Amino acid sequence: MAITYISSAELIVGEGNPSFDDTKNRAGKYIDAQMLVEHLSTGVHKERSTLLTGEQYTFTGNGAARTITLQNTKITPSLVECWEIPDTTTELVTNGEFSTDTAGWLTVYCSIASVAGGQAGNCLELTRTSDSFQVAYSTAFTAYRGYSYAISGYVKSGTSGDEAYQVRITDILTGDIIASGTTSSSWVQWSATWTPTQDYISNAIIALIKPTATAGTMLFDTITCKNSESSVSQKLITFPSDYSNTRKNTLLVTNGLGSLATGSFSIPANSTVNHNGVTNYYYVLGVDVTTVPSGDAGAGSDPTWITSDVANLMYGDGTGVSTTNWANSVEGEIETAFLHEHNDNGTHTAPIWSGYGQVETYTYVGDGTDNRVVSLQDTTLIIKELFLFRDYSGAVVASKNVSMAYDATKLETTASLASNYIESIGTGSFVVGSTANIAGVTYYYYAAGE
Repeated sequence: MAITYISSAELIVGEGNPSFDDTKNRAGKYIDAQMLVEHLSTGVHKERSTLLTGEQYTFTGNGAARTITLQNTKITPSLVECWEIPDTTTELVTNGEFSTDTAGWLTVYCSIASVAGGQAGNCLELTRTSDSFQVAYSTAFTAYRGYSYAISGYVKSGTSGDEAYQVRITDILTGDIIASGTTSSSWVQWSATWTPTQDYISNAIIALIKPTATAGTMLFDTITCKNSESSVSQKLITFPSDYSNTRKNTLLVTNGLGSLATGSFSIPANSTVNHNGVTNYYYVLGVDVTTVPSGDAGAGSDPTWITSDVANLMYGDGTGVSTTNWANSVEGEIETAFLHEHNDNGTHTAPIWSGYGQVETYTYVGDGTDNRVVSLQDTTLIIKELFLFRDYSGAVVASKNVSMAYDATKLETTASLASNYIESIGTGSFVVGSTANIAGVTYYYYAAGE
C-alpha cells in the first residue's frame, strides 16, 4: 500500500498556542499553505520557507518598459536573474569598409574621402584642414551597460608620415581611448573590447583621430563593432528600489531589473536586457505560500497527503511542551520534511516542494576586519550556496557553494577561484575576508540552504 498524504479535507490547523484549544490543533482539521510554518509553544511564528520554489522561462524582448508575468503567479520572488544572448553578427558601424564613399561619417578639422589602396578595397583618407587634431567619427549607435563590444580596424601612415593616432569611443575629446600608437607604412590592425560604464548610451560613436598639427593625410580601414558578450541582470529583494546588478560591471544600476512583486518582475526602459526581438531567459527563486502542494502519483493511485491516522509519521522539533510532538498531539508542532511522495515500495521520489528549503536575503556593513563572521537573521539556516553583492560603488559579484574549498570564491569576472572574499559558509553564518568587508561599504547577500 502506498503511503498517502493528508487529504485536502483533513489538513492541519494551528492557532499559535496549542495549549489553548486542542480541537483546533489536530490532524483532522483544516489548513492552507500559510500554516506550513512552525508554531512555538509560546505562539510565536518561526519563519520557514516551506514552499520554496523556482521558475525558469523565456520571453522575447520588446525594447520598452514592461512587466514580466511569471508562469506561476503565486511565487513571491527573492531573487531574479535575467539574461539574453546578444546578436553578435550585426554590424553596429555604418559603412566601416568605405568601399565607395564615406557616407555615415562626420568630421572635425579635416576632410575625408574613399580612396584606393585600402587594407581591403578602398579605405578612408583623412586630410588635415586645421587645428592640432583631426577627427572622423561614425554615425551614433546604442550601447548598453552589461554588454561587451568587440571593436577593431586598421591604420596606416599617409602623406603626414609615421605619427601618433588614437581611437576613442562615445566622445571625440573625452571618450575612452580604446586604441593608440604610431602609424607605419604598412597596414596595422588594432582591436579592443569595450564595456560601457554608463547605464545607457544612445549616441555612442567611434572616433578616428590624428592628434597632431602635421599637414597631410592618415588612412583608416575596415572599422567594425559588434556585441561580443551576453548581458546578465540580477536583483535581490533587498536591493535599493529599482537597482539591480549587471555582473559584468559589478555595479548596482537603474537600467537592469525594476521592482519584484508576487507573480511578476518589472523591466525599465533602456534596460541592459529586453532588447527588441532578442530572446531573454530568466530564473526566479522565491516562496509560494498560497498553493497547497499536490502529489503526482507514485506507483499506486494518485497520493493526496499523509492521513491523520498515521500518528507518528509527522514530528515536531521538540520546542513544544509535548514529548512526542506527533501531528495529533495537543502540544504538537509540524515539521515539513515529510512533504514529499513515496512510491508503493517505500522509496523516495524527488520532491517538487522543498520542505526544508530556505533562503535569506539581507545586508551587512563592512567594518574593515579580516576573517569576519557574518551571522544570518535565521541562525538555523544551513547555507548551501551564498551570493554576495557590493553596493552601487562597485565590486565583483562573489559566490560560494559547499563544494568549494575553504577560502575559495568564484568571482563573476574571473575564470579562476579567488581568496579573501567568502572564506567559509556554515550553519547560521558565513566568514568573509577583508576584500569583502571594506569599512563603510554595504554588502547584500543571498543565502540558500535548508
